[in-house]
Parts: sequence; structure tokens; C-alpha cells
Amino acid sequence: VYEACCACGGGQHVEAASSQRPSQAPTVIPTLSSHPSRVPTTAPTVCEDDDNWISGGTVPVLSGLSCDALGGNETFCALLDDPQFSNFSKSVSQACCICGGSKLLSPSPSIASSDRPSVSPSNSASALPTSQPSQIASQSPSACVDEPDWRFVQGTNVALGCSAFDAAPSLFCKQVGDIGFISNGKSVYEACCACGGGQHVEAASSQRPSQVPTSSSSAPSLSIQPSFRPSASPSSKPSNIPSNEPTECADDPDWKSGNGSNTIFSGLSCETIGDSTFWCEALDREEYKNFGKLVSQACCTCGGSKFSSSSPSSIMSDMPSSQPSVSPSIVCVNEENWYFNLLPVPLGCFAIETDPVQFCQTIGDKGTTYCGKNIYEACCSCGGGQHVEPGSICKDDSTWRSGGGD
Repeated sequence: VYEACCACGGGQHVEAASSQRPSQAPTVIPTLSSHPSRVPTTAPTVCEDDDNWISGGTVPVLSGLSCDALGGNETFCALLDDPQFSNFSKSVSQACCICGGSKLLSPSPSIASSDRPSVSPSNSASALPTSQPSQIASQSPSACVDEPDWRFVQGTNVALGCSAFDAAPSLFCKQVGDIGFISNGKSVYEACCACGGGQHVEAASSQRPSQVPTSSSSAPSLSIQPSFRPSASPSSKPSNIPSNEPTECADDPDWKSGNGSNTIFSGLSCETIGDSTFWCEALDREEYKNFGKLVSQACCTCGGSKFSSSSPSSIMSDMPSSQPSVSPSIVCVNEENWYFNLLPVPLGCFAIETDPVQFCQTIGDKGTTYCGKNIYEACCSCGGGQHVEPGSICKDDSTWRSGGGD
């Protein structure tokens, strides 16, 4: 039975074709596959130079060198890693192991996408868009083009295109966006550039101010929000937003104490006063006021500076005064009949107060005047208006009506 039956170790052993069914256990010796494995090897492949490669060009000594001729001298890697020495579509850094190449390194890119991003951006655009946006900013900004046929229609009197929103995007975009208005399948946030939508195409740098400050630039840019870095040169107009840190104090160089009752106290400059606080109390009187300033407004030692204004600021402070005012405060009254009338809905000074940083500059740059005044002259929030003492302008109560009698 041991000689006759296969189950018992006997039988006739004849050669047969390979089975197409997989074996229950792996082979002791690996087989060669016609396709590369999808599983990475546990150890790197031993590098082999490209035997067919020699350096190109016509430079004596450096041209015609093979990888074998380079040996272990890495100096040749830098010398030959130039396009003129490339050959067989490979540079020395692609062909020779000592320089980071091998005969297995392909000179053309793979058609399969890698599982990790490139170390540096490609010099040419990809054939297909990526599934996710890039984390790297583009080298040139995109210009935005409004959806040409988009209109905001309300009733029969108002039909606004995207260009109408440019005058006051922070106000109009929210108003139209909040009601969920859709035109041509798009909301105002998807159709109009001023509201963050529109069609974006590559173009030259924009001259319009950006919504946020730039992180770095050789020249200052215009921004709606303040920058965290100081500008290279001072602006032509003061900012409406207070600085994060106080400005270094500088005395008013033109100030001298006025001619008061004591001639010794007259004609003293901030430099003469120096660090002596004695003069702060002695000169802080109307009789020694000069150039519209007291010593407490002109000299750093006494709490003033050359930046201290002799008139009250038009911007409200964020803290109450420590003491009541000696004289009545000056209040600002908007020009009552002034309107910006280049929009379907006229804007008065009261509407400007909702976003003065945006409105004052946008409307002011257009140079529009109404009733003989521009926005900087008519509206308090833009630095204009009528500055008067409280009670000097009397207004009737428009809601009052006389009561009925018997």
C-alpha cells in the first residue's frame, strides 16, 4: 500500500501542468512577477548606476564621463548637474547613485498620482484641477468679474446689478443676502464680487484696497482693517482707529508760554521746562496759554505733546472723563437735508453712521456734492457736520399733537 497508493506515499509520480489554484502556503523561494508589487519592500533596493549614461556636452574633461568614472567623488555631482551635461534624457542626479539617481529612476513623471504633495510647485499647470484648494498662495492675484446678467429686483422701482453694491457692500450685501434673494440661480454672495462671489480670472494686481492687511510687502498697501506692522512712511491723513501702542511722546517745538502777569513765567519752551514738574502747575493757566495750547497740552513732562490737539476730538472716547467739563461740550449735528443720491435708495448722514470707515472713503472719493457740500463737510461721522453747543439748535417734536378738548 505504501508503494501503490498516493495517499500512503506511493503511486506513480508524473510531471503535470501547473495548477491555476493558489496554494495553501507561500512558496519558499519568491517568484518573479511581470508587474510591480503594490506592497513596498521591507528594505530598500540596492542602487545601481545607469550603465548607458555618460555626461553630455562638449566641455573637455567633464563631457563623456560615465557613472563608473565618477566613483565616489561627489564633487562631480555639482559640476555635472547642469542642463548642458544631461544625456539620454537624464541629468547626473537622475543617472548616478552617488548623485542621488539610478538606472531605475525615470526621467519622465509618473502617470499615477503620489500619496504625498510635491516638495516644490510645478512649473506648469496640471491637466486636471485638484480635488482640494492649494494651501499656497498664487503668484499673481485673481481679478473678479461680476455675474453680468444678475439683478436684484424688488417691485417695479428697484433693479440693481452687482455694480450698485460696490458703493456699500457691508450694508447692501447683508440686506439682500438675508432675505435669500436668488437671480439666475445665484445669491448675491455667489454673483457679486463686492459680496465675495463673481467669476475669478487671473489678472494684474488690483488697485483696490484689500479686505485684510498683507503679511509682508516692500510698500504699504491700502487695507480696510489695520495692519499689525507699522508703515514705512506716515500717511497723509490721521487714522480713525486708535493704535495698539501709544506713540512715543514729543514736545511741541513751536510752543512757548504766553505773556502772563509774571514775566519770568513768559516765553518758556518745553525744552526749557525739561523734566521739572513745577512748571506744569505754575504755567497751566489761561494767561500762559499760547498757540491755542496750555503747557499740559504742549509739553510731554506735563502730559501734552506735539500731537495733542487744542480742540476736542470728533471721535468718542471709550472711557468716561474723570471730572465733569468746565464748559459745555460741543456736539455735532449732521446736515439735515444732505443725501448721497447716486443710488436707487438715497443715503443720508444717519445711514453713513452704520459703517463710516467704508462709506466715508467710498463716497468721498467719488467727489459727490449735495446742497453744496461733500460727505466730509456734511456728515459728523466723516468729520463734517455742524459743531455747536447743546441747546443752541432747537428742533420741534415731530411726533407731538395737541390733545383733544371738550
